[in-house]
Amino acid sequence: MCKCLILEIATCQKKRIYTWLVFVPLSPYHPHPIITMSAKTTIKRSSKKEKEAVKVDVDLEGIDILPDEKAKELQSESELIKSALLGYGKADILKLDLLFGTWNIREIRESEVSLLQESFKEGIQRYVTKNLIPIVLDKDDIDVSKLAKEPSAGGDVFPIIEFKRRVSPILAAGGQHRRAVILRLQESLLKDIAALEKGEEKGELTALKQKLKGIGYWGFAIYDKGK
Repeated sequence: MCKCLILEIATCQKKRIYTWLVFVPLSPYHPHPIITMSAKTTIKRSSKKEKEAVKVDVDLEGIDILPDEKAKELQSESELIKSALLGYGKADILKLDLLFGTWNIREIRESEVSLLQESFKEGIQRYVTKNLIPIVLDKDDIDVSKLAKEPSAGGDVFPIIEFKRRVSPILAAGGQHRRAVILRLQESLLKDIAALEKGEEKGELTALKQKLKGIGYWGFAIYDKGK
């Protein structure tokens, strides 16, 4: 879901407290957070009730600082994206024909894939809200009534996306590195299964085949292409 994080930062200069609003639009259509700073108010410090300004360090590396007009535009866009949200569901990421690069234009970096794969050893958080992959579909392509209206961290209660027809390609606003890792894990499982099929460890073989069935499932946030 697209959200706009608003931070209030106070700075102290020459006995005056300057308060700034910092907008961080969290949108599937923006590859990086965008921060805009605008003067909100100037408050004279009282000698009787002196207040300490809170110092907040903001790391602006790799973040665009935009004028107020752009901030309003981004807020409007955020509201539009929020209204386009159809719901949440899960699907096999390896069976969907996902097309990346429409909004998040960057190529797959093998170093990032390797780092992500290493982090997956501690557990794959497929259905945590921050890890959901935004996809854009016509609402007539799927059964919208079966989608979850709120994100959930539990895959067991996450509904499977029911397609009414085959959609190819499906526009995705991120997730190509996650898909690349899942593909690696699938290939590794297939090699392990092939090796075990030549031996006698049938118990382990059954477990690996079961794991293979669910390896590709991931959580998605589905947006209406018509909006």
